Amino acid sequence: LALFEKYNLNVVKLELNNKIPFDEQLRLISSTGVMIIVHGAGLTQLIFLPPHAHVIEIFPYHMKKNTYYNLANVCGAYYSAVHSWIRPNRLDIKSEELLAKCEAASSIDTNNMGECVHPYKNAPVTIPIPELEIALINAFDSIGYRIQKGSPDTPSILSTFTVSTASVASNTSSPTQSSRTSYTNHGFSV
Repeated sequence: LALFEKYNLNVVKLELNNKIPFDEQLRLISSTGVMIIVHGAGLTQLIFLPPHAHVIEIFPYHMKKNTYYNLANVCGAYYSAVHSWIRPNRLDIKSEELLAKCEAASSIDTNNMGECVHPYKNAPVTIPIPELEIALINAFDSIGYRIQKGSPDTPSILSTFTVSTASVASNTSSPTQSSRTSYTNHGFSV
């Protein structure tokens, strides 16, 4: 959240689940300029974005798919991706042999290996802040708004930041030294 405060973006919590009525979710999403969301089924809601909105998809460590890139293009939305390069502390992989096989595979191949894709997809996601910041600046620029650090003129654009199970990491040399904030099954509007 400090990243959003740095640019004076108004942040509102948003949950994309059955706790918020679907029509309310549609109202919020249809007025969203930038949607930031961790890879998963929630990305299907990008079909309700207004024309020329921007989607930032955050990929878990060792995952890469183009499904929602294609959907964004079909819907007329801009798209960018942030790939977490920080390996999760816990992976639900049954054996060291399977872990070695999964780690040796490319991120594209991992998506086609059922025994490998689910542990990465379901593990906590650590978001690299420098990459997210660049994507955020570029996303607002693509929809016609230039955001600047601490500027009182920075527009309050409704955008959706939805995180499944994630951590936010600061810019440090080691993932173990990074500052992390955890989010579970909720999102934020900027």
